[in-house]
Amino acid sequence: MDYPADFPAPSRARVEAERLKAKRVMDQERGESPRVLYAYILRVFMAFSKEACELGKQRVWNIGDVSGASKEFLRRFTIDAFYEEGHDRYERKFPDMTSNWDGSLLQEVRRSFEKSEEWRRHEVALLEVAEVLGAKPTVAVGSVPMETAVASPGELADSSELTRVCGDSGSPALPSSSSLPEKSEADMTGTELPLQSDAVEPIASVRRAQVDAFLLNCLQRNGIKAFRKQIWEVAGHKYARQFERWQSNSPKATGADEGNFARILKDPPEKFLKDWQSIKQPKKNS
Repeated sequence: MDYPADFPAPSRARVEAERLKAKRVMDQERGESPRVLYAYILRVFMAFSKEACELGKQRVWNIGDVSGASKEFLRRFTIDAFYEEGHDRYERKFPDMTSNWDGSLLQEVRRSFEKSEEWRRHEVALLEVAEVLGAKPTVAVGSVPMETAVASPGELADSSELTRVCGDSGSPALPSSSSLPEKSEADMTGTELPLQSDAVEPIASVRRAQVDAFLLNCLQRNGIKAFRKQIWEVAGHKYARQFERWQSNSPKATGADEGNFARILKDPPEKFLKDWQSIKQPKKNS
């Protein structure tokens, strides 16, 4: 599965563990209805949502990151799950769940997800994250916290401890500059972050969706699973750097990148696969 670049490894492991458990249940209950596939997708989505919301509460991600990453995970995991598990017990294919044009969830699929109990719990969790991120500090600068001001003498620490925390003035001491968290390089230089919400970078969201749809089209029309690596190789790149810059709409992407990758995504899957095979075949000595 694909995860945001800054999604922690322990969180990935927990989501993957839940996916394996959910797949075991799906395999046991698989019948002729896609109901079990929907349940499988939503169970794994909830595992991701839980981890994403925890990152929000820890202030690692903002509310836009949590919401945007969760929606994008649901879309991309739906594509992966349908490719691998989109059939009944007799291997008959279920109806499509995503658009063949841009990889977005079909309207009826999205509505089904949004009516589920899992989606309701996701929205409740998002609200909790928003409340945590929007909460006011409990200690006002230059004043004693309300809880300390009304505490009884027996609940207060001894005077030496109070002096250590508040100083001789009785007000909480401000942290020194050396104790403040250092800004990351991204904060100081404006360098692009690995994860951006759809609201912040809509072009990147559209490009990811177009790539997903193109790869899915290659599978459906030719029965061959293509990968992003093949796209940048057909464009003449040995490494993923320029493709990732283009896909994320980075300022470091060039006009040539836009022309090359947009052209490839407009090609028929047959031409794309033929072009890739031609660059992989060893050149004959003339």
